[in-house]
Amino acid sequence: MARLNFNADEFETPSRNLLEPGKYLAEIIESEIKATRSGGTMLSMTFEMLNPAKGRRVWHNYNLKNKSEKAVEIGKQDLGYTAKAVGKPRFDDTEELHNIPLTITVIIEQGDGEYGPSNKIKAWGPESDFDRDQPTIGKRKFDKKETVVEEDVPW
Repeated sequence: MARLNFNADEFETPSRNLLEPGKYLAEIIESEIKATRSGGTMLSMTFEMLNPAKGRRVWHNYNLKNKSEKAVEIGKQDLGYTAKAVGKPRFDDTEELHNIPLTITVIIEQGDGEYGPSNKIKAWGPESDFDRDQPTIGKRKFDKKETVVEEDVPW
């Protein structure tokens, strides 16, 4: 047994709920190369929300080496979108992408038998894509151009 004089009411505990689907202003705060379970390599990035949901985080993995050529192609395309969104289409170190505001479109991806639902980044854009007066959070549908269509849609 460990005796603690602990009171959870003395500090704020962030929500563990999923972010609602929509566009968020965020920045990359961490990035690292990791091994995948299948023996490949991925770049894992942590995005921290700036507006709305300030301080909340979402993660994205970019496949760099994988048995599936398609997975690598998608990983490199997504990394390209991310790099262009922060104005750094060429970089030597992923830290060059850190702490630069960008717009991300977050969706909820349904889980499978092993994992529950989770947030996933669907699109990346420059900071200028974020409308501070009209955040597009909630049950709104995006068309292929990432434009909001004003109708309720079950995600």
